[in-house]
Order: sequence, then C-alpha cells, then structure tokens
Amino acid sequence: MKSLTCLSLVVLATSACTSSTNSGGTGGGGTTAVAIDDLASTYLNTLCTAFVGCPPSANGISVGTVEGCKAVFTAEGMGDLSKMINAVKSNKIKYDGASAQACITAMATCNGFSQAVEPTACTATFTGTIADGGSCAQNEECISAYCLTTNGCGTCTARAAENAACDSSDRGCVDGLACLNHVCTKAVAKALGNSCSYWLDCPDSAFCGVAPGASKLTCLPRLDVGATCSENTDCKAGLFCPLDTTTGKCTAVGKTGDPCVANKNMFDPAAVCESTAVCVTGTDGKGFCKPYLKAGGACGDSLECFGVDLACVSGKCAIVGSKDAACAPSTSVFKSAVCLPNLMCSGGKCTDLPAAGQPCVDNKCAQNASCNNGTCKGPPGSGEACYGTCADGFYCATGTSGPGTCTAISCNSGT
Repeated sequence: MKSLTCLSLVVLATSACTSSTNSGGTGGGGTTAVAIDDLASTYLNTLCTAFVGCPPSANGISVGTVEGCKAVFTAEGMGDLSKMINAVKSNKIKYDGASAQACITAMATCNGFSQAVEPTACTATFTGTIADGGSCAQNEECISAYCLTTNGCGTCTARAAENAACDSSDRGCVDGLACLNHVCTKAVAKALGNSCSYWLDCPDSAFCGVAPGASKLTCLPRLDVGATCSENTDCKAGLFCPLDTTTGKCTAVGKTGDPCVANKNMFDPAAVCESTAVCVTGTDGKGFCKPYLKAGGACGDSLECFGVDLACVSGKCAIVGSKDAACAPSTSVFKSAVCLPNLMCSGGKCTDLPAAGQPCVDNKCAQNASCNNGTCKGPPGSGEACYGTCADGFYCATGTSGPGTCTAISCNSGT
C-alpha cells in the first residue's frame, strides 16, 4: 500500500496503508472526498499553492509560482499517479477519497513532507486487494503491502517479522523494522552518539561525523561559530560552512544587505545568506545579500530568481520555458536551467534533450538515456551486459561476479 504523503518529490515512495472505498464519497466529519479522476490535479494544485515561497530547507525544493511548480513537477514525473489510478479502476487497489482529501490538506504546508509523524489520513488512502501468492506490479496492490519482485515478476508476499531474512527492501519487513544486512531489524531512534552513514541518519540537532580520536561515524552535536566544518549540515541552524578548499569554519549566514562571497560554498551557493536572500555581485564588484526576486522582477542572473521554476529571461524573472518556447542560454554558473526539465535551450528555443542514438549535448541526454562516448545510449536490451537496469520487458539477471545479462521477463498471468 502506498501513502499519499510519499507521492511527492521522489515520484512515489512507500508506506503501509489501510482504506475502504473505491470511489470516495464523504468521509467522517463531513470531509469532502476527492474523486479518483481528480486526484492527480487536486494533489498537484493544492501542494503547489502551499509550496510557493517556502524556503528550500522545508521540503527540499523551492518554487516561485503555482503555474511554474506544476509545470516543473509534471515534467519531472513527480506525483505521476497514473499507475495507481489504473490499479484502482481495475479493482486491484481500494481508494478512500475522503482520506485522500484529508491527507492532501494535512500536507499542504511548507513543512508538509518533513513531518515527524505521517498524518493518519495519508496511510489510509490506498489498500491492496490481492492476497499473498497473487501476481502484482506494485506494493499497493497487495493486502500485505509488499510485492516481491523476482526475475522481473511480482508476487504479493507476507512481510517478514523481526530477525527474519529480507531482500534489502524495508518494505519486506513489518512496520517498525528496517532491512539491515538482509535481516529485519528494529529501527533505531535517531539520537546523539548513534552510528550513522550520513546526516539524515541523525536528529536535526546533529550531524554525521568522526569525533576527535574516534575512527567511526557517529551522530555528533552540530557545531558553533568558528568550529572546523566540511559541509553546511555540520553547523548549527543559522550557520553555513564556507569552503575555500575541503574544510572551513562555521559562519553566520548573512542578512539582507550584509556583504558576502557568492562562491564561498561549493555545495550550496545560496547558503551564505538567510533563506529569503541570495548572494549577488553589486555594481562595485562586491557581493551582498539581496532579497530573492519574484516572477517579473528585474534580474541579471537566474540565481536571483526564487525557485526552481524561475529563470532570468530577457532581464526579468520568468517561468522556465516549455517546449518550443523562446530562450537564451543562462549566464548563471549555479542555476543554468532556462527550460523545463528534460528540455534544453538550443537554436533560441527550448527543445527535447537528445534521445538514444543521437549525439550528447553537454554530456546530457533525454530520460532513460545516458551519454556514452559522445552518443546517447538507452538502457541495455536482450543479451546485453547490465548493472541493475534493462530496457522495458527485460530484467538484469545477475551472475556470481561482474555485470548481469538483460533477460526477457516471463511472468505467469492472473492474480
């Protein structure tokens, strides 16, 4: 089962759910239900309206306009619910429209996707109907909420209990457990002193690093002003890590009007100023923190325009171009996109990135293709070497060593 919360910026993630009806209706307390055919548009409209102007730290992405947000998210495939909706209509998944509306409403805040506890409504939107042993295409179709894929074919499977073997997916374990070293293990609460792999393993007040005299990574308290750092997340809130080489010292972010050095942080050039401002170079050649510009604001660099959906076009902040829209290459070092994702500015207009078989452009290719020796190449097909991904209709059959081989998928039909 899939939580509606996770249909966000990662093109649908995971969470167990419970639900009831297929078409919606009105839920308890008079909650208005979202019809299944309106789910995608309601989801996108509501969340984009709420996200406009939110600092990047809130949901990991910033947008300047509702229209631009919807265009960028759609181009990226974010929130693509087509597979879910088709499964609902074919009765493989039950859908609760009232829970969907309540979930969308609960998530429509700047911090909607960083809530510590997922709203109950979000885990009650979709429920699977296929019993263990039945064929499946996605977790949400299964009563168990787990579709185990073997050789490209999915089978609804019971989720494993603590200390049982798992296939490396947390979804293969019951709620509250994580698949660690192929064993379902109780999730450890984030806390200072815990072992970690990166900063997301630690609480907000900590970062993942090696303490003096230690050899292993653990969650350490975030650093004060003047402490040696290697990235922004090492420092306390309101500080950043200015890097001239590989280390720096935690420094207070600049407020509007404060002097700054625009390229002082290789990880995040916008981090040198408070969240409402960006470091730009003035007419005197010196950097200062300038408030972000909204759509229509006069600009000299795309970095001045707030949000991934805005770029500096003909001296004004405007929504990045759709296909065939007029464009001019960006002069920004850190924010170069002037067209929607999967498009490039070529010949004065936004055009498709090169497809498989075409020459790469700046080492870029269309989705599902990669640049290989100057030519865009699609996923490997029948009999070709693979490292996990193959063309549609094939799976990567792995051997004892080295790459696998793309092999045709052959599944039993039925549920």
